[in-house]
Amino acid sequence: MPYRVLVTGALGFVGRHLIDYLRYQRLDMQILGVDLERTVPEGVTWSYKSVDLADQDTVFDILQEFSPTHLFHLAGLVGPGTLAAHITANLFITDTVYNAVARLKTRPKVIQAGSAAAYGWIRPEELPVVETQTLRPIGPYGMSKAAQDMLAESYCRGEGMQIIRARIFNLSGPGQSRAMVPMTFVHQFREIKNGSAAKIRTGNLLPTRDFIDIRDVASAFFHLALKGQPGEAYNIAGEREIAIKNVIQMLIDHTGLEPEIEVDADRARASDIMRIYADCSKIKKHTDWHPGISLRQSLYDMWEQLNADS
Repeated sequence: MPYRVLVTGALGFVGRHLIDYLRYQRLDMQILGVDLERTVPEGVTWSYKSVDLADQDTVFDILQEFSPTHLFHLAGLVGPGTLAAHITANLFITDTVYNAVARLKTRPKVIQAGSAAAYGWIRPEELPVVETQTLRPIGPYGMSKAAQDMLAESYCRGEGMQIIRARIFNLSGPGQSRAMVPMTFVHQFREIKNGSAAKIRTGNLLPTRDFIDIRDVASAFFHLALKGQPGEAYNIAGEREIAIKNVIQMLIDHTGLEPEIEVDADRARASDIMRIYADCSKIKKHTDWHPGISLRQSLYDMWEQLNADS
């Protein structure tokens, strides 16, 4: 059966890697990427349309015309922002898209890009985090992603839609935004190498995170599209608890640089979650997916790409 895949947020970090991965599979597949950019960006060689996802009629027309078998809903707001901005981008836009999907006679299987930020505050005895964990989000982004997660579940139960909720833990990999850890450290190490900076500035070094390379996320999404069960939530993570200080140490090991480390009080937040890492048994059991790229390899690739592009 030919696949017809529609990707929202196609020009984002996850979107570009996902489409590259899908095209590499060399299946009988048509891909349509949609995003807000009005002109086709350089390097885009797949079908692309500029779409305002807040316009439900436009979204419905595109869905009806393209008739996707699978919809990857990746569009949204990540990082700093007001609660209103996050709710608009991550909840209201999602509701608009799902309203349009619900109107279709033939509905696609939907894979929603959620976030581990929806889990929020985790007690030590609740580690590793499983999908049945109570959601206790902290901050605008986490609250909006928890609400998006519940919205998807509501559409599954109330409208009979086939939505899979992917809860992605901390991302790494080539092309990541400088604003995000670990790419912010990779950039700072390059500045030290080039002589434009003398020290690494960071927030709290003690929190632990569970990093997953973006290429493994793309693979997980593909596996969920084929074998994931609608209505279910799935953790996507590397299943390793790694302290922020160890991320910096990995870059020291790779670059040979030994910069001064300065903890910046402005970057340290009282609301920081101190420990989080995932149990990914469910996605492994349902789809046979396994992460294949270590954080050390991911950092190496990020460093090499950044230096090649400079």
